[in-house]
Amino acid sequence: MTRADVRNALADLLEAGLSLPSGNVLRYRPGKFYGMTPVVLVLGGGSTHDTTSQNDSDPRYLFDVRTFVLLGKADDTTWSSADSEAQLDSLDAQIAAIVQAHTRTAAWDDLAYTRSSVVEEVLSIDGWVYVRERFWIGATIL
Repeated sequence: MTRADVRNALADLLEAGLSLPSGNVLRYRPGKFYGMTPVVLVLGGGSTHDTTSQNDSDPRYLFDVRTFVLLGKADDTTWSSADSEAQLDSLDAQIAAIVQAHTRTAAWDDLAYTRSSVVEEVLSIDGWVYVRERFWIGATIL
């Protein structure tokens, strides 16, 4: 399996398991978000290819999973930064449950976080203000 195959399998799992509108899990960096929220990006994050004693390669593919949540909605005065924080918390819990439930699949032999997630500062994308959390997840292929 290639890293692209595994990235697509991980994105498929997230798309099926997260309570998001259709099309909000992306497998690439979009040019624009157009105010879409929440958005989850599943991006390649590197790889290792350890050689075994039989001269086989056991790849470990790393993924940079990013969640984006609007900090505020111009058309909704009831949405606040507390709602944004609650949405980030919900996505964190949902992603953790998906990773835990799918540590071994046909696509990989081990799926696990490689380090702690990080909530990053607020950023503006095309005039929309988002807060972002990044997760680093690794898949080992034997």
